[in-house]
Amino acid sequence: MRHLITSILFAALFAGSMSGAADAADKVQLKAVSVHLFLEKSGTFSPDILAISDFHSWNFVPGGNGIPDDENFSAILVKVRLASTKEIFAKGKQGQVAIVSRKDRKPIRSDSIADVYVSGNGEVYRAFYIPDVACKEAELTVTVHDKTIRKQLSFRCGE
Repeated sequence: MRHLITSILFAALFAGSMSGAADAADKVQLKAVSVHLFLEKSGTFSPDILAISDFHSWNFVPGGNGIPDDENFSAILVKVRLASTKEIFAKGKQGQVAIVSRKDRKPIRSDSIADVYVSGNGEVYRAFYIPDVACKEAELTVTVHDKTIRKQLSFRCGE
């Protein structure tokens, strides 16, 4: 009888530890974040402004290497690259995309990253359209499980 109880306890502990390992394997990982301006005159998106070393903007007019002259913007697209080591459907909330004002820390926008399917190629992107940010000094924070990426966004306006 004592041997039977020990065997049942061992089996229960082993099953519990295996289910925890499976849960960890069924989560997506945050790989990268990019930010693209919606260029209003052409109706296209800019290259990733986080990768443009000389990016600047003033009164809705962006500038920098790869940004066409004579464009305006007021919105951005945040692209979040997620990955997994296998094909999975990560059910439920996986993370958060948040933009807050650097001036007063008030939220500008917050969205959940949830119910993510990653196919056999191992990567997937989620897109978040953020309107009306052209005159904001903001901080973008993307968190997925235990990894966080923070980026400063400087969209200046004035006279």
